[in-house]
This record gives sequence, structure tokens and C-alpha cells, in this order.
Amino acid sequence: MAGTNDSEKALPVFLQKLSSLMDDSAAREFIDWGSNGDTLLVKKPVEFAKEILPQYFKHSNFASFVRQLNLYGFAKTSQDPDLSEFKNKHFRKGCPEDMYNIKRKNSEKSNATSTMDMAKAKSEFQALMSDVLNLKARYQAVESNMQNVQRENQFLWQELVSSRSDRDILQRRIQQLAGREFVLSDAIFGATFAS
Repeated sequence: MAGTNDSEKALPVFLQKLSSLMDDSAAREFIDWGSNGDTLLVKKPVEFAKEILPQYFKHSNFASFVRQLNLYGFAKTSQDPDLSEFKNKHFRKGCPEDMYNIKRKNSEKSNATSTMDMAKAKSEFQALMSDVLNLKARYQAVESNMQNVQRENQFLWQELVSSRSDRDILQRRIQQLAGREFVLSDAIFGATFAS
């Protein structure tokens, strides 16, 4: 008995509900096993959708029920609009243990896609990290160059200030010398004229 409970936990909810539905004698008017016990027959699909589906599922949409059957590998075997017959080789009357072999179709694709998506995401992440490291190195180089330019700029400003100061001193000297020369030339020219 303990093994049965563990097995039921592994069975997808849709298949558990489908199994319960097939065992429900009150639903036999709408859904039942085929004559060989290897198909399920839905009789009166419209009434089945209105009266039975809401008791087992969160909807009353027959098309959604059929989509779920298809996802679990059930194939429609009849074209009669008043009678829908579906078959899955692992869904047979009296063999509930075979239901554990029924797999959802897209789960394998989903896992493969998920694995591919993870590999792609990992590759993209690594490429982004490489780009980040390259940008960081470039940023550090630009920052270093900027610091060098700032130091050179500061040095040039100091040189400019020093040059201005030297120029001012030189101009004062020139003016002083020009003033002495003027006084001296006055003295020389004035003495010449006086004589």
C-alpha cells in the first residue's frame, strides 16, 4: 500500500483525474471504456463538458479536455461528432500501473529547450562578463590618462603663473631701466643744450 501512494504522487494530476473519471460509475453515461478496454469513449461531448468536466477539472471546455488528452499522447480514433474515441497504448482498463508510462509530449522538448536555453544563457553571460572586464580595463586606462592630463595641466598652469610673474618682474625692470635711461638722456641732452 505504501508503494501505491508513492506511485500516485508521481502520476500527473490530469492522469489521476482521468483515472478517477473512468472509475466513476455515475459518469458512464458520458464517458466509458471502449469494447476492448484499450480506448476511452466520450459519448455526448456537449453534455459531458457541461455536467462531468466541472466535477473533475476547473473548466467545462471539451476542447481543453481534448488538448490535454493530446498532450499526453492520446490519439483520436473516430471521426463521429457524437462519439469521440481516444487511444493511448499505456491507458488500458484494469492496468492502472501502465499509466506511469504516459508522458506529457512537450515535457521532453521543454527539458531539452530548457537545457539549451541554460547553455545559451551561460554563454551569453560569459560573453557579457568578458565585455564588462574589457570595459573596466578601458575605463581604468582612460582614468589613468585623465589623471596624467590633469597633472600636466596643473604643471602648465604653474608654469604659466610663474611666467606671468617673471614677465611682470621683467616689465618693472624694463620700466625702471627705461626711466633711468630717460633721466640719463635728459641729463646728457640737457647738459649739451646748456653748454
